[in-house]
Amino acid sequence: MRFFLFSLLFIVYLPLKSQDATDSSMLIKINDALNFYDFEQMRSFIFKNGDRQTYCPNYTDNPHYVMKDMNLEIYLNPSVGDESKHKEFDYTIMYIVSRGDETPFNYYLYLTDRRDVYLYDYNKYLSEESVRKKVLEKLDSILLAMKKEMKLVN
Repeated sequence: MRFFLFSLLFIVYLPLKSQDATDSSMLIKINDALNFYDFEQMRSFIFKNGDRQTYCPNYTDNPHYVMKDMNLEIYLNPSVGDESKHKEFDYTIMYIVSRGDETPFNYYLYLTDRRDVYLYDYNKYLSEESVRKKVLEKLDSILLAMKKEMKLVN
């Protein structure tokens, strides 16, 4: 019986361990800076107060919001790229374009089914610790400004 339980535990642990390795290479968990509740509130705010704009051929007519003070554009992408009519909750990707600095930076934020929010490092810029720290600090200030503008915090 002990062998069976130990084997079961090992079988369950192994895929979870490999998931962590994948996440750490390209996905950075940012739940402390932006939790699922805030993500959902921001998404609703963008639907209510934003417009629609296309920014790439893959996604057309995206929910879009501009924060002129911060020189930010925020787009929402559906998690499924088909041509069907998407509902608000289908939009689980927040794409933030920061044009305020001398070098524009794009942030892809993903809301997972497990209610975690990740920053996707699609160009693998963030593998160096000093760069990662700088980018995450900037992202924290951007998210705080977004929360203030969207009246999620005072």
